[in-house]
Amino acid sequence: MKKVSLLIGLLLLLSACGNSEMKEPTFEELKDHAYIVESTTEEGIFVNYTSFTYIENVKLQTNQGERIKPTNIKTGSLIWYEDTGAIMESYPMQGTIKQLTLYDDKLSRRLEKGIAYFLNSYDMSDFIGVQLVSLEGKELIIQFKGFSNPDAVYFATINLETLKYDVNPQ
Repeated sequence: MKKVSLLIGLLLLLSACGNSEMKEPTFEELKDHAYIVESTTEEGIFVNYTSFTYIENVKLQTNQGERIKPTNIKTGSLIWYEDTGAIMESYPMQGTIKQLTLYDDKLSRRLEKGIAYFLNSYDMSDFIGVQLVSLEGKELIIQFKGFSNPDAVYFATINLETLKYDVNPQ
């Protein structure tokens, strides 16, 4: 009888854990841990000053634990990744990703929409290293650097409702 009670209790505990919703990250958590995808293909992504390819059997998932495909990752997506550790010292650098997590919560999708609009409509051909800076109400500020002049820093203020943006040098 004790074994049955223990088994039922364990099953209830596990089912309660499985039903709990994951906490949505705050902007500060995203700023500290998420990277912005600058461009993407089915073979890899460009993020964090580096052109990455996926290893065979790369683990792709959302922050909710759902498996995804490379086509789910878009320009402007917020991600966390783990690379293989080997980075080629070219410019831009080149590496290989073995695990990637796509932030797929409400806040991340809201930010992604504005970032994606900006990256797809602004001529980013000579810019690199897009990073989150701040979020004040509906105004998102991101930072990026010149590709041919990495000392040149720029800020884009993006209205997440209207998608209008302004770009200013530092």
